[in-house]
Amino acid sequence: MNEQSTAKEGKWKSFFCLLAHGKIAWGFVAIGYIISLASGAIALQFSNKMGDLVAGDFSMGTLYGFIWMTALYALFNGLSNIVMTIAQTKSVKNLRTVLWNKLMRLPSSHPMSSKSSEMLSTITVDATTSMTYVLMCLVGIPTAIYFVVLAAIQAASMSTRFLIPIFCLVPVYVVYGIIIGKLNQKTNVKVQTSIGMLTGFLSERLRNLDLIKAYNSQLTEEEAGTEAARKLYKQNCFLTTINTGIILYTLLFDSVCVIMAVLFGSSMIKAGTLRPQEWANFFILLPMVNNMLRSASGMWVNAKGALGFTARISALLEAPEEKTDGKAVDKIGNIALCNVSFSYGEKRVLDRISFTIPMGKRTAIVGYSGSGKSTLLNLIERFYTPDEGVITLAGENIAELELCDYRNKIAYVQQDTGMFSGTVREALLYGITDEKSDDELLDVLKKVSLYEDVQRLPAGLNSKVALWGASLSGGQRQKLVIAREMLKPSPIILLDEPTSALDLTAQSTVFDAILHYFDGRTIVTVTHDLRLIAEADQIVVIDNGMVVAHGIHTELLDRCELYKKLVEEKAFEEVYGE
Repeated sequence: MNEQSTAKEGKWKSFFCLLAHGKIAWGFVAIGYIISLASGAIALQFSNKMGDLVAGDFSMGTLYGFIWMTALYALFNGLSNIVMTIAQTKSVKNLRTVLWNKLMRLPSSHPMSSKSSEMLSTITVDATTSMTYVLMCLVGIPTAIYFVVLAAIQAASMSTRFLIPIFCLVPVYVVYGIIIGKLNQKTNVKVQTSIGMLTGFLSERLRNLDLIKAYNSQLTEEEAGTEAARKLYKQNCFLTTINTGIILYTLLFDSVCVIMAVLFGSSMIKAGTLRPQEWANFFILLPMVNNMLRSASGMWVNAKGALGFTARISALLEAPEEKTDGKAVDKIGNIALCNVSFSYGEKRVLDRISFTIPMGKRTAIVGYSGSGKSTLLNLIERFYTPDEGVITLAGENIAELELCDYRNKIAYVQQDTGMFSGTVREALLYGITDEKSDDELLDVLKKVSLYEDVQRLPAGLNSKVALWGASLSGGQRQKLVIAREMLKPSPIILLDEPTSALDLTAQSTVFDAILHYFDGRTIVTVTHDLRLIAEADQIVVIDNGMVVAHGIHTELLDRCELYKKLVEEKAFEEVYGE
């Protein structure tokens, strides 16, 4: 989300969206609200007792009353802080859970699915900041208004003239909240955008340090990192300037309150219309009113500043989810694509694709890079939804099938082998719901020629795998993922370049494993491996998002020039290693 769109969406709609869907700990908030109101009422009594002491009343009743009010005020303040801290912590935890669950249900085609660094910032920084300010507003502003009203009533009971300085303070802080609030909102949006850009920059570079060093690009990347940090520094400096102005503004009006209390009190005492004790009470009361108004306006300013954060949160909360309900998958049959079209934004990737994948047979999809082959597999897996046309399984539109049930029928080996940190065992069993013995795990490792590699590890199956599988070679990761899919009893196998990261010996082993272990299942392979292509029962040739031919190897060599060219180019590469 760019800065302009974030600012545009940073409206109060996002604030209320967070209230509705963020699973706020309302019980604790309500308790904190009640305690805060009680604390405000006690604060007024505390100011009365303090005023009596300042006026020179040192009677035992006044002293005991002051001590009790001090103790009660401290107790209720402490309770309020404890309860609101619990409310905030619990609400942030709930919000993060909601956001994470929402992210898990986002369609792969949604723009947010590919913005990992921005989503990381949303779930961590945005969730904490926005929920903190939301709860401050929910409890703090009503409590402050309640206190000011009670204080005005108490001041009026002493003298209606005391309402003048109170009423003068109100518009001052209203204007302050409006002006500083808008300025703070715009600045926080810029800071937030700069943080997101810096986070994305750092995460991408940290994953590719070897690439940077291999191309001697350290100086270039150092300059780019410095520039990203400089932009954030510039915005933070501006935000610091605003906060400094707020501090000066605060100090000014603290002094103004003291001056007003002195002027009003001394003039009224001289005129004989006010007792010294009443003036002392007002002298204590007015700064408290000032602090409450300042606190309320500060909460408003913070809430306005948090709208940029809540905008990203509400965008995720309101994003559409994958359609998961539907019919159970009662039977497995042919997979048919009928006039399927798909686009990435404005770019047309597939154009009216139609062909059938026979059940229990091997289908190879071939074509030049960028022709739409991997997109076809993603559509079959239901990562994406066709713009036009339908895909059916045994005559049923796959979009109408229950999503989890449907995906359980598919094993998918993607070109970019996904893997989490953990142990080899955990990597093998990821997504496997039924129990597997060590013998079963070792058996599939033997089939993909990974058994000896695992046995050489310090703890065998229990050996640790680094983040993103970095402690394994690309070929080892590929074989481990293929072994994982072999453990799934899925009747449909999708393979996207399953041998691309393997050497010739490993390719041969995996090739045999695919042909024999998955025999009798529906296999759809996107590949440039001539052995996998030649063994396919059907070959579909894709060019520029369209099917140009389909058939078996010998037929296509005779009647499809594109296929013949692909085969000749691949054979040349395998013979001469180019």
